[in-house]
Amino acid sequence: REARRMLATIADRYTRYLDPDNFAALTKFDATGIGILLTTDKEGLVVESPPLRGSSAAAANIRIGTRVLAIDGQDVTGLNAFQAAEVMRGENGSKIRLTLRALGDATEKDVELTR
Repeated sequence: REARRMLATIADRYTRYLDPDNFAALTKFDATGIGILLTTDKEGLVVESPPLRGSSAAAANIRIGTRVLAIDGQDVTGLNAFQAAEVMRGENGSKIRLTLRALGDATEKDVELTR
């Protein structure tokens, strides 16, 4: 609890407290993702860095600032970035459908990606 309070005073959006469960989820690689790094802000989940080169997210042209609204049809409101990442991970070669809204665009689109 004290560590969270201390880190909350740092004006750096990349500084986060990782509790043991989130640290374990971040460091275990028994599942495959789609090549994006998410963060949360007051409006929800957002892509915070360019997709990994060669990933399915890069092939789908997902960009920084893109909002993730749903994963496989399930609304992600209330999920933090770690929870969303856990939902997105899956068996290599399996499919996932994201509902996205690009930065500056009012329309939503569904994108199917391969893990």
